[in-house]
Amino acid sequence: MGNQRNDETGICDYLNQHGYTKKKLKKNELNYFTRSFIMKILDNPVYVGKIAYGRSVTEKVKGSRDEYKRVRADDYMVVDGMHEAIIDQETWEAARLRRKETGIKWDKTHSLDHEHILSGLIKCPICGIGLVDTLRRRRNKKSG
Repeated sequence: MGNQRNDETGICDYLNQHGYTKKKLKKNELNYFTRSFIMKILDNPVYVGKIAYGRSVTEKVKGSRDEYKRVRADDYMVVDGMHEAIIDQETWEAARLRRKETGIKWDKTHSLDHEHILSGLIKCPICGIGLVDTLRRRRNKKSG
């Protein structure tokens, strides 16, 4: 269980420490590699010479007028592309299997009866994204 986060994080650390940078497409975008960016790369069928159609669909926001959001689709079409594959199919499938094993969300182990009831409801005034609460625990050096 302790090795679950190390795959993508290890790749990020290696690329960032060896001076690799990614091209910024937007002004406020990061130019270094992050764990979420590596996960998107590993899950993308384009690198194996395929094109995926319908990976996300738009869905109407419940209780609103003319508001839609993008949602990942469970079933989508994958076809051979006209572009050359960067990696072979076996390596890509092995990476996907590894991601399925290690890419699960962390299960809550402490304070199982405690919930952060305002998570996602409080919005950032600048960007509008829902804020979440985190709990930091430290061990008392005197009492343990």
